Amino acid sequence: MPTNYKDLTAEEREFLKNIGRKVQLSREQAGLSQAELAKAAGLAESKIVRIESDEVFSVNPITLYRIATALGVSAKSLLDFE
Repeated sequence: MPTNYKDLTAEEREFLKNIGRKVQLSREQAGLSQAELAKAAGLAESKIVRIESDEVFSVNPITLYRIATALGVSAKSLLDFE
């Protein structure tokens, strides 16, 4: 597993960007701020900010599950980019 974002392939970076975009879009559709989503998901606001801004180099499956649950969507929907 890469330990640094710059060590990821272009495809892996794009995958993470797509997750961030999907989280942001879903959050906005739910009418939540980043702080509200973080609180509902039991995460630090900085985690949501990093995911949405492409700064995070990995997303733990449990983190993704918590975000999806807080948004009232399936975790799978956050991975569906088409």
